[in-house]
Amino acid sequence: MNTLPLRRTVAFSYDFAIRHFPVLVRVGWLWFLLAYAGAALAPILAAKAGIPLLSHLGEIIMMVAGTAVLVAWHRAIAAQEGGLRTALFGRREMLYLVLGIAMLVALYIPVIAMMGIAHFSPDQPQKVAITVLAAGFLVIAVSINRLILVFPAVALGIRDLGLKQSWALTAGNTWRLFMGVIACSAPPLVISGSLTAAADIVHGRGAAWWIVGPLEFLSAVTLFVQLAVVGGFLSLVFAHFVGAQGQTSGTPRPYSGDTDLRGEAVAKVA
Repeated sequence: MNTLPLRRTVAFSYDFAIRHFPVLVRVGWLWFLLAYAGAALAPILAAKAGIPLLSHLGEIIMMVAGTAVLVAWHRAIAAQEGGLRTALFGRREMLYLVLGIAMLVALYIPVIAMMGIAHFSPDQPQKVAITVLAAGFLVIAVSINRLILVFPAVALGIRDLGLKQSWALTAGNTWRLFMGVIACSAPPLVISGSLTAAADIVHGRGAAWWIVGPLEFLSAVTLFVQLAVVGGFLSLVFAHFVGAQGQTSGTPRPYSGDTDLRGEAVAKVA
């Protein structure tokens, strides 16, 4: 069994993202501004147009922007680009986004089912059914992390590493992967949420825009860094299970070339 060094991988994911923040800015600055503007303007547009659904436009823009940045970050770490450039959105990014949405749908099927039971049978709660669905949600939430190798593979253009190969390669690491994703995503979310809450509080007390604005901006920057931390974790996990082995099921070694990013990342997990 190939055991992932969880603590070292999580710690380096944070360290790597913070120390290479200028690289993140270089590849993602345009998408960050687009997502920030979309999140701010979508509610205003929805109110003026009288179409509540337009308020979700900001979330869609954020998903597209986040996907573009993640793919570019994977490629930067793996030295797939000779010269780093602003992230683009093409077929590779679309496949990455579709896979992410598909996994989210699979994850929330039990949640939707529980909501349906609670809505249609409010007077007769189906405790057994809800318990089974809750257990199903937990199983899916934990085990779906065994499939995360496909994301760096898509970003790097490796077509012969699919869900089946990811599941096989990560055997025995289910809880490590689950805890790693949580450890890389939860702390930035808490910080971002705290900054947003602080902005709402001071805004409610009549604070000036130059106090509220920076808090909201820092909240958005924290989420931006979270992309790099989570994306770095996925890339490091990929390097551990695939890159460090050279070839897996005919997959060419993706971590090749002579760049500081790639060499530093692989050295930490090999």
